[in-house]
Amino acid sequence: MVYSTCTFGGYENTVQIRNFLANYGDLEIVTNEQIFGYENNTDGFYCCEIRKR
Repeated sequence: MVYSTCTFGGYENTVQIRNFLANYGDLEIVTNEQIFGYENNTDGFYCCEIRKR
């Protein structure tokens, strides 16, 4: 499963993932990436890939 947003705010991203995983103990993070627009000449975004253990 992929959780992705077009922002890089902590509450909307890492806090949401932490709370989600706390409720579903059989899931784990595969990748967790935050992209800032200035790094790749794009808009900023956040992406987290999650899978069942």
